[in-house]
Amino acid sequence: PLTDMIARNDGNLYFATSGRGLDSHLYRLRYIGNENKTALKVEDSNASALRQRRKELEKYHSLQSEVAIPLAWMDLNHQDRFIRYAARVALEHQPIDQWQQKYFEEQDPIKLIEGAIALAHQGDNALEGSILEKLDPIKLELLSDAQKIALLRAYALLFIRMGEPDASHGTATTKKLQSYFPHANNAVNRELAQLLLYLKAEGITQELVGQLEKHTREKTVTEGIQMLSEETTLRSEQYGPLIRDVIAKMPPSEAIYYGLLLSHDEIGWTKPLREKYFSWFFDVLGAKGGMSFKAYMENVRQQAMTNVPEAEKSYFQELSGVYTPSSAIADLPQPIGPGRNYTGEDMGDIIWGDGMRDYQSSFADGERAYQAAMCTLCHRMRGEGGAAGPDLTQAHSKFGSYDLMFAIYSPNDDISDQYANTLFEMKDGEKIAGRIKSEDGEHITLMPNPFNESYTVHLAKSEISNRSLSPISPMPPGLLNRLNEKEIKDLFVYLRSGGDANHELYTKKREVN
Repeated sequence: PLTDMIARNDGNLYFATSGRGLDSHLYRLRYIGNENKTALKVEDSNASALRQRRKELEKYHSLQSEVAIPLAWMDLNHQDRFIRYAARVALEHQPIDQWQQKYFEEQDPIKLIEGAIALAHQGDNALEGSILEKLDPIKLELLSDAQKIALLRAYALLFIRMGEPDASHGTATTKKLQSYFPHANNAVNRELAQLLLYLKAEGITQELVGQLEKHTREKTVTEGIQMLSEETTLRSEQYGPLIRDVIAKMPPSEAIYYGLLLSHDEIGWTKPLREKYFSWFFDVLGAKGGMSFKAYMENVRQQAMTNVPEAEKSYFQELSGVYTPSSAIADLPQPIGPGRNYTGEDMGDIIWGDGMRDYQSSFADGERAYQAAMCTLCHRMRGEGGAAGPDLTQAHSKFGSYDLMFAIYSPNDDISDQYANTLFEMKDGEKIAGRIKSEDGEHITLMPNPFNESYTVHLAKSEISNRSLSPISPMPPGLLNRLNEKEIKDLFVYLRSGGDANHELYTKKREVN
C-alpha cells in the first residue's frame, strides 16, 4: 500500500509503500528530458500584501504596545477572516482597560461581533448585560450567512464564559433570536436552535421536534459532508462505488443534530411531542450507518430518557426500541455448518486445494458467511459494520490471499497497534484488557468487549501497577470453526471481492454458469 508521498524542491516526486508486517520501499520519480524544467514563479501582489498585514498583527499576539490597539481595531472588520482573527487575538493580548471603552463606543456591527468575542475571553462577567445591549441592534438580515453565524457564536461564547444572562437581557435576546427561527440556512438554524434551547424560549421544544421531522422526511445531509459529486466518484473504479454506497446509505445527519439537541431538553415537553421524538429513535435505529452509529444513537436515546418522568419511562422505552449489541448478534444469520476445529493445513487445503476448482458461489452466499462469522460486528465493509477493527473494504488490495486468510485464522500472530488491547495489571493482582476509550489525570475508561462498545469499565490510575499492549488480539480465535468448508470459501471470495456484488469473482462465474 502507498503510505506517503512528497514533491521535493529538486523537482522529483518521492513516495513510499509499506504496511504492517510488509516490506517497505522508497521510490523516486524524476523527469528525464530536454524541456525547460525551471519552475514558474507564481506571484500575487494582493495575497502578499494580505500576508504581510496579518504577520504585522501577529507580532502583538505576545507583545503589548501602544500601536497594537489602533492597528488591531482597524482590522476587526477586515474582509479577510484570517486578518480579522489576527486582529482580535492581538487585541486580547493588550490591557483590557485600554480598549474596553472603545468597544462600547463602537457602531460597526462586525467590530462589535469580534469585540464581543474578545471581551468574552478577557472581560469581567459583569459586562455581559452591556455587551448584549451592544449586540441587540444588529439585524441578522443585514449580515451574510458567515457573519450571522459569527454573531450567534459570539452570543454562545458570552453564555459559556459569563453565564446565563439576567432576566431582562435574557428576555430581550430570546425575543430577538426567536424572530429569526427557523432560518432558511441550516447552519444558521443550528446555532439559533441551541441558543434558544439554552435560553428556554417558549415553544422551542415543539419547534425543534418540527425540525427533526422535517429533516428526517427530507433526508437532509449536513452541508460539507457530501464532499464528492457523483461525477467525481465515477473517475475511480476502485473507490468510486464504495463512496457512492456510503453516501446513499448516509443517515439524515441534519435530523440527528436535532435529535441530539432534544436529548438535553428538560422542559417544554408534552406527551404527544415525546411520542413523536421517541418514535423517531425506533425508525433511525433501523437506518444503515454501521454498528458504531447505532451505539451512538442509543447513547443519545439514553440521555433523552434521563429527562423523562420515572412513571413514563417504561412506555417510552418500548416506543423507542432499544439497540443492544446482543440483539445485533441475535439478528445475524447462524452458520449452516457443521464446522470443526480447523488446522492451518486444513485452511490451506480449503482455500488453495483442489476443492476450489469446482467451487461455485454467489454474492449472497459470501455476504451471509461474512455475517455468520460475525465479522460485521467489528469491521466495516462498504460503509457498514462496527469500528472495533479495521475496515475490510480494501483489504484485498493491501494483502495477499495467504496474509488475508491467516489473519482471520490466527489473529494473535500480527496485531496492529491501532486496534490492540491494553493490558492493565492492578495492585490487587487482577488483570483486565480492553481498548482505551478515554483517559484523564486520575481515571481510565476501558472497553473490554469488542462486541459491546457501550460496556465500559472505569479504572483508577492509583490502583494500576503496570500497563502494556496485550499479546492477545481483540479478535477471538476460532471464528472460522463454526463454518463449514463451503462457507469458508464463500467468506474468502467475499473478502477478495471487497463486498462488491459486481466484482469479477462473481460476474465471471455467472457468465460461465
